[in-house]
Amino acid sequence: RFWKHLQMLKSEFGFSAGFLVQSANNFPSDCGLASSASSFAALTLAGVRAIREMQGKMILTPNEISILSRKGSGSSCRSLFEGFSLWRDEGAERIDLGIGKLWHQVILVDDSLKTVSSSEAHLRVASSDLFNGRVERAERRLKNLIALMREKKWRQSFEICWQEFWDMHALFETSNPAFGYMRSGSLDVLNFVREQVWGKLGDGPLVTMDAGANVHLLYREDQADLARMMGRQLGEKWQVISNLS
Repeated sequence: RFWKHLQMLKSEFGFSAGFLVQSANNFPSDCGLASSASSFAALTLAGVRAIREMQGKMILTPNEISILSRKGSGSSCRSLFEGFSLWRDEGAERIDLGIGKLWHQVILVDDSLKTVSSSEAHLRVASSDLFNGRVERAERRLKNLIALMREKKWRQSFEICWQEFWDMHALFETSNPAFGYMRSGSLDVLNFVREQVWGKLGDGPLVTMDAGANVHLLYREDQADLARMMGRQLGEKWQVISNLS
């Protein structure tokens, strides 16, 4: 897929010369962390810049590069922008939620390869009885979440994110054939955040999960001390990947 994507970029711009490509990730791949997002976005950005420079042409806009990157990996189209981006149809664009920078932690409870790929999962969930209305539910939550975050309504934002990832994982468990990504560690982390943090403090991080076992926590800038404390506690049992300085 990686090399085919580079060939597609060359064909897109009528470019025939070769490249030496070096690419690496510093976090686990194929375990629900969207590792293809970083690699395909980097390949697209570097490839387009190199080709356009050699052809003496102007570099494309981030939105235009996003459309090209999506052809290699859907999740990569969001990775060309700083801050938040919104993926619609063929590509993504930057979106301003007015909340500033967020601290991000990934609680890595399982770094093994997924037995069911994300592409296969997309096909299987259509067989679930819960799939009816899924698109409409996701669109409604997205609209509400954007409005709530812009209004600085953090608790309600937490509740929507919580509903959304559980809705998605319920589809996995009720498809035909059924499958699942959550592990006992996933549930331990989720219960800890809901009961020991939100339940006792009345505040905490946003929580979400991708198609995998690992849990993503997002904190406001003023929650840095809470993020460090939780990182230490959760880090006693699992690996914690974070952008917190």
